[in-house]
This record gives sequence, structure tokens and C-alpha cells, in this order.
Amino acid sequence: VRTHVPRAYVARRGVRTAASPSHTRVICMRTRHTAHTTDQVLASTSDTMPSSELPPPLHTPEQIPEGAFPVLLLSCIVASLCSLDRVVMSIAILPMGNDFSYTGEEKGVIAAAFSVGYCLGLLPAGLASALRSPKVVLFWGLLLWSAAQAAAPCAAQTSFGALLISRSVMGIGEAACVP
Repeated sequence: VRTHVPRAYVARRGVRTAASPSHTRVICMRTRHTAHTTDQVLASTSDTMPSSELPPPLHTPEQIPEGAFPVLLLSCIVASLCSLDRVVMSIAILPMGNDFSYTGEEKGVIAAAFSVGYCLGLLPAGLASALRSPKVVLFWGLLLWSAAQAAAPCAAQTSFGALLISRSVMGIGEAACVP
């Protein structure tokens, strides 16, 4: 198969380059589906990356740092809670709508308030993660998002605007989970 493959694709997929008999660079990918390694030719192009620029191969289990698994487990837990919190209001809004007499439009605004906060928080959270420790950014995001989630019932009883602010702040806090 002779097609153009962008450099970004080559770098992400762990693709290797090798010279073919005709001196064009051929992109090969190592597959590990069987007990032996098989080379599959993906593309031939003059715009391939030199082998010195390619990322190193994946780590073997012996090379993974000792404390990596607890960090991975905690990251998965935080991501799961983040996903649950995104959808919990869509379930809770049904009984809340009856208790507080929300119209369909108000229910939609409540759902959208989280998305607005989330969108507003993505860029600052990404910049903060790039400039500071991602662990610190995640900690403060988790703290902010948890406080906003805990304040949501009181905010709903206080006023409609307070609930919108609580949902927006929750979205800002959850934005720190992505970077």
C-alpha cells in the first residue's frame, strides 16, 4: 500500500522507518499479535521521519516504575467519578424539576451551566498543567469540583442563579481532570 502518512500519525503509532531496495523510505509497523514479530508495510513516502526521531518502543512490565500502578488506579477512579458527575444532574433534574417547579427551559439551562463552566475551565487548566505540576492542578480541580457538587443542594434551595453558579463552578473544577 503506497499512501502518504502524516508525521503525527507515524509518531503516535510507534511506526518505524527502514530503507527499501529502491532507496525510498518505507514505514513499517511491528505487530505483536502472534508469538513472533511481523513487519507490515504501511506506506512509502519521502516525508517519513528518520529513525533517530522516532519514539522509543513501549516499556516492558519490568521497566514500569514501581509507584505507577497506584497512580494509574487513582487516575482511573478520578476519571470515573468525573464521568459520573457529568451525567448525575440529568438524572437528578427530574425530581428536582417537580420539587422546585422548573420548566423545561430552566432544566436545559441547568444542564448547560455545567458545559459552560467546563469549556471556560479547559484552557486555564491546560495552561496551569503545562506550567505547574499536573498533580497540583488535579488536586485543586478535584477540591473545587467536590465543593461545588456538595453545595449544589443548598444552592438549589437558595435560588435558581445559585444553582447555575454551582454547576458552572463544578464544570470549571472538572476541566482540570482532562489535562
